[in-house]
Parts: sequence; structure tokens; C-alpha cells
Amino acid sequence: MKFRDLLNEIILEPEVTLTRLGVPMPSIKRYILRFPADPSYAQLKTAIGSREPGAIYHAAHNFKGLCLNLGFTPLAAHCQQLCVYAKKKDLEACNHTFNSVQISYYKIITSIETYMQTASD
Repeated sequence: MKFRDLLNEIILEPEVTLTRLGVPMPSIKRYILRFPADPSYAQLKTAIGSREPGAIYHAAHNFKGLCLNLGFTPLAAHCQQLCVYAKKKDLEACNHTFNSVQISYYKIITSIETYMQTASD
């Protein structure tokens, strides 16, 4: 698998993301490959477990920013929904939406891990 293939798999509009970030491809590659190790997802998971709307909001907002910067638009949209539900203190909706976050997150992580095992560039 080539890195461009990975980008096409995990980012809805790779060219838009590349242009927006305005950094060389090696930097983007480094950012993407470091995503699995970023603590933001674990912090969000901990916040969901705490059932504290304020903690959920802040963790979801931080993770959303990271996802938007990297072009993970669907994952960022789920995080945005989490922010909305956390503000409303709707913990049931937060839990339901977090399931969508997990699905999107693990799809991205799986693709990155596959790339790292089969990289041909």
C-alpha cells in the first residue's frame, strides 16, 4: 500500500486537506502515522466513562480539532455531535454517539496499521 492510497482511504478530500495544512508530504505522513498514539481519543474515552458532561465536552472538542486538522471529517462530525449532547447534558445521546466515534476511529486506526505493515513507499 502506498501512502496516497492510505490518504484516499481515510480522508474524504485528501487534496483539500493537503492544501489546507500547507506542509510537505513527509510532515503530513508523520502526523497521520502518529495519530494512533495521540492521547486525545483515550481522554475522550475516559471522559465518557466519567459521565461528566463538562469533561465529555472538552475532550470531544479537543479530539474534534485534531480530526478536522487531519481531514478525518466523519470522525470530527461525530465529535461535534458529542459536544452538542454534552452541552445539553444528554448522557444517553453521548453514549450512543460515542459508539459512532469508536467505529470511525477504529476504521482509521485499522487502515493506518495496515499501511504501516504493508507500506511500499
